[in-house]
Amino acid sequence: MAVVCDRSSSTEALSLNFTLFTRACRTTYTVTYLYTSLEPRMANRRLQREKKDSFPSSKGVANTIVSFLKRPSPPSPKATQENSWQGLDSQSDAFPPPSWESQNPDLMGQFKALLQHELAKTAADITNKITGQIHELGQRIDVMETKMDDVVTVLEAHEQDIVQLQKQLKEAHDKLEDTDNRSRRNNLRIRGIPESETDLQAVTHTILSTLLPDLPSECDRAHRALRPKSQEGPPRDIILRLHFHQTQVKALQAAGASQNLEYNAVKFQIYTDVAPVTLQKCKSFAGVIHVLQHQGIRYRWLFPFPRAFLLNNKQYSFSDLESAMELLRRLELTTTLPPSSPPSSPIWRMVGKPVTRRATASALSQK
Repeated sequence: MAVVCDRSSSTEALSLNFTLFTRACRTTYTVTYLYTSLEPRMANRRLQREKKDSFPSSKGVANTIVSFLKRPSPPSPKATQENSWQGLDSQSDAFPPPSWESQNPDLMGQFKALLQHELAKTAADITNKITGQIHELGQRIDVMETKMDDVVTVLEAHEQDIVQLQKQLKEAHDKLEDTDNRSRRNNLRIRGIPESETDLQAVTHTILSTLLPDLPSECDRAHRALRPKSQEGPPRDIILRLHFHQTQVKALQAAGASQNLEYNAVKFQIYTDVAPVTLQKCKSFAGVIHVLQHQGIRYRWLFPFPRAFLLNNKQYSFSDLESAMELLRRLELTTTLPPSSPPSSPIWRMVGKPVTRRATASALSQK
């Protein structure tokens, strides 16, 4: 009987020890699983808390662990021996770790509050940066507008200076042209004398003696026009320099009064010598001059270039082709003009664009 009692006591002690050992193993496994599952999150939380002081404290995590450890206990030690001998895997499966949201319902709210706080802070930073950049751009635009105003002011002043300089340049060209013409006042151009005549002094003496028999032919010099000699074209003009201007005027008057000028059975013409620029201007006004000559109206030169004529005891003048055509239309002096085209000259293109007689005739005919 005593032996039986001893065996029964030993069995109960062994069962109790095994139960306690099983429970200790189950607790150790649960704590290990909990630590393994929570350690990465806790490390991440600690890292974020070190970076940002506004992160919530670790009390929530600690309370979660405490509440997990205080969960309802597993079945009592008085369970059957078969249940107590089950493997550790079945015991761990019977008690899965609780979910994170069920153990800490306030964590989602804290996460939302933290997210909203970070979004608000980020939005405020972005807004401040954009506002600063806009303010900086506004300042730069103000500086550019100020500089543009200064540039516009300078450009307007330069435009006025350019207009004034153009006016002065035109006056300088007119004076230079007048000076060139004045230096040619005593010159005569004899056109039509063949190139075979080489003794120009004898030729000019004979022509002047024929035109002005009562005056001595005081010729300072005579030479051909300064252009290349042409084998097929017309001969070059003879430029004659007289000593007195009155002799030049009388020679022109006598040439104009003579009906036929000949030298050795060769017809020639005598003209006044003018500057190349003035000659181009005269050619551009050839149509208008033809109208005046056709109507028998005498005209004369004015400075720097205007032409003047007298009609019905009233003087009229014009300085450009447009004003001349308008004046002829108003005076009803238009007529058909012969077609012609004046030669181009680089010097004349600097002063103005030449107009042909054909264009002048078409413009005068459109009344």
